[in-house]
Amino acid sequence: KMEDANSGEPSQHDTLAGSAMTINTKYADRATEMFAEVIKLNNWKSTHTDGEEDVVWTGPNDLENYPELITSRSDLVYSRFPGFKQITPKNTLEFLLSMMRRSYPEVYNFVPRSFLLPAETEAFNQAIAADPKVTWICKPSMGSYGDNIELINAYDELSENILKEEFLAQEYVLNPFLVDERKLDFRLYVVLYGPDPLTAYICDEGMTRFCTAKYQAPTSDNKKNDFMHLTNFSINKYSPDYDESSSSFETKRSCSDVFDVIRKQYPDGDEIVGKIKRDFARICQLTVNAIHSTVRHNIEAEFGDLSAVKSSLIQIVGFDLLLDSEFNSWLLEINSNPSLCIMHETEVDGVTVPTVVCDKDYEIKVPFISDAFTLVNVYRKDPGVLKDITRHNTMTQIYSDSVLEPAGECRLLHNIKRVFNQITSPVDRTGLTLAEFTSCLARLEDVHSKAVPLSYLEGLYSSLLKEDNPKMSYHAFCSALEQVHSKIRDVVQASNPDDKSATSFPEFISKIIDNSS
Repeated sequence: KMEDANSGEPSQHDTLAGSAMTINTKYADRATEMFAEVIKLNNWKSTHTDGEEDVVWTGPNDLENYPELITSRSDLVYSRFPGFKQITPKNTLEFLLSMMRRSYPEVYNFVPRSFLLPAETEAFNQAIAADPKVTWICKPSMGSYGDNIELINAYDELSENILKEEFLAQEYVLNPFLVDERKLDFRLYVVLYGPDPLTAYICDEGMTRFCTAKYQAPTSDNKKNDFMHLTNFSINKYSPDYDESSSSFETKRSCSDVFDVIRKQYPDGDEIVGKIKRDFARICQLTVNAIHSTVRHNIEAEFGDLSAVKSSLIQIVGFDLLLDSEFNSWLLEINSNPSLCIMHETEVDGVTVPTVVCDKDYEIKVPFISDAFTLVNVYRKDPGVLKDITRHNTMTQIYSDSVLEPAGECRLLHNIKRVFNQITSPVDRTGLTLAEFTSCLARLEDVHSKAVPLSYLEGLYSSLLKEDNPKMSYHAFCSALEQVHSKIRDVVQASNPDDKSATSFPEFISKIIDNSS
């Protein structure tokens, strides 16, 4: 039963949670069997007839008519945030996290050292030269299923394939935590209800994915062995050591299974597991905080004003994390379309065909989706209720905030979005004109100094334009503000090295907000 956070008593929303709901599973794709189980478990209804549903589950892609759906049907829950797939590519996520890391280095310290290429090729080569022994794992920004991932020690080891596109180079964690001598990662599930205010819940249970070859630190001989270094199930199911019927070694286990191993192997196992769980929740919460303003912006860029969207929106996100041998937690990436399949699958004539239920997938995904959609049933009737529901069965609330009225800590990107919305029209949030950009900064006393004259702002604006957008994009605006702040700080300190009054970047943004008001 759903419980109020403080009382521990059954919530006033129990009746809502148990009421009927019809889910359109016409587009469920590989999640069809999972939804059949969830619907049966809750006595809900399934339909393949458009218009009969309370909830549309869209599968991996948006429906073609989704703009019409979500701007006209206030009774509908749509299972995808428009534009969310633009956030999860590795380059975009690293852009947002690195901006937060520069302003809050002691908080956003959970991503291995990373470089965006080709933009940061020079800095990457300098890092390689400084320590040639470091191994780097290079991943295409738009990659999935472990495709085209490469481990290197020198830039000239990169293949032509990966150099053709944007990619992320990340320091490889050489000392991963091992179980049965094998490397593993953790897939955590987070559901977002929003987009603004946005409330996020983490599933208590998650999936661990194992390599099928015993781990050795990367060498020139083994660093191309994907079965040793990459945990993706989509890769390891092709390993000669993979056997889905084997009881001696499982490539998929629950997080709880791994936590039990830790408890048995270490005298202080309970304390270690408690720390891991707290770190996992903290990393997911801070990542949601970092992407929230872009979640709102991408919807506004498409629909003009957030109020144009009438339907309730949800988004299920997969978070992939790694533990090292000292039990430090590292975020690897997030996924906008985590697999909700509960079936073992095989390929017949090039077509993926489900065979039998995978018990581990069933145990994790069916309870989580059941609980997530129980809250959907509450949310679609009263969106304001969720902020007060801090826990429901398998799910724990980790985030609840608003971009334009932020209450939490580390609000840098929320506040930049506030500035952006102050100086753009609700009719068009796609980007900034030069006049809007310069007028925003002209309110600052510093801009009238020699540090950042109008000519500098005009040059900066032009340098950050993209070919497909005649206006400065929201993320380019974030970069521009950071560069303006850095230049002002450098000029002030150059003229008076003893002057310690230079504001931090978050304080600089707050000053712009105050002056704009």
